[in-house]
Amino acid sequence: MPRFSFFILLNVFSCALFAQAKNDTIAAKYWKDPKYKAANTAANIAKLGEEEKLVYYYLNLARMNPPLFAKTYVAAQMKKHLQEVGEESEYERSLYDTLLKMAPRPLLEYDSVEHRSAICLAEELNRENRFSHERTNCKDNRGYECCSAGRSSALDIVMLLLVDVGYLDADHRRICLLPANTRLGVAIGPHPKWKTIAVLDLN
Repeated sequence: MPRFSFFILLNVFSCALFAQAKNDTIAAKYWKDPKYKAANTAANIAKLGEEEKLVYYYLNLARMNPPLFAKTYVAAQMKKHLQEVGEESEYERSLYDTLLKMAPRPLLEYDSVEHRSAICLAEELNRENRFSHERTNCKDNRGYECCSAGRSSALDIVMLLLVDVGYLDADHRRICLLPANTRLGVAIGPHPKWKTIAVLDLN
């Protein structure tokens, strides 16, 4: 399988995360256990924007307790999709079933090399008005990479990659949940066509 694939409370750690927790009724209701504070591995990284920090948070929640993530965030998306479309999404169901059976994964930690790699590609894609993993001048970090387009909030980005609509092999999901991946760099930036793109580089 190719290493690259196309296409992210009781304790508060920053004002932005506090605001997110207040607005995130699922986190407030089901993720109140103090142990989940460990999911905010990037909360104190000044180089990251608040939504970039929250990509770590939501991905780490999915990795810390996959069944609970399925029963909360994924279930909520499935319910919304059913109400809007009138039928269940096979991709959301696949994610739900996968997470229910999945054991916890190690947390993803901030990595400056992966961060620079993600920033470089995000800026390059913006300048060149394209969307791909091809790097014109950026160095190849030779790890795993996921990209999303058109989503600006961390939760939307994470859910887009985990649901992975259109990819029956669920490669983005596999990359985001791979136990061997423990280092992550996230860059969310503007794009002429897609308005917002996100690049996640993992190793």
